Amino acid sequence: MLPNNTYVNFERFASVLEEISLVEMGLENVAQKRESLQDDVESLLSIYIEKEAWYKEESESIRQELSHVRYEFRKAEALRKGLQEDLRTTDASIDSRYLTREAHLSSLRQELNAELRWLQEVMGSLNGEAGNEGLGSISALNNEGTKALKELLSRACDGDRCPQAQPDISESI
Repeated sequence: MLPNNTYVNFERFASVLEEISLVEMGLENVAQKRESLQDDVESLLSIYIEKEAWYKEESESIRQELSHVRYEFRKAEALRKGLQEDLRTTDASIDSRYLTREAHLSSLRQELNAELRWLQEVMGSLNGEAGNEGLGSISALNNEGTKALKELLSRACDGDRCPQAQPDISESI
């Protein structure tokens, strides 16, 4: 007859069942942790997608602003260059007018000096002809003529515009 191993088999069976139940509990824990991990991954993925969309929007906004700033810069540079060219043209025009007027005033000053010399010569000849008796009236006339010429010249030159003309008059008088 065969020995009775029922008890040993029963204990082995009970041990196997315990191990199976422990494995099932471990698998349940793994499944729970997997679900928790899956939720965390989905949450992180959602955050990543939101941040990625936000960064794309910000990048596009900054790109548009940068493009606008570049456009404004080019526009300002073109305006600056145009203004510089206008300034050069205006300076050249003013310089040309100034030189023309300066030459004209110089020629007028020379004419005036020539006229003053002529007038002084006439006055000097009148002084010589009149002798001592008309000397007071001739010098008064000479002073009045000089004052009138100075006044005319200062009005024509407007004081500060042609300061070169005044020393020549005083030198010649």
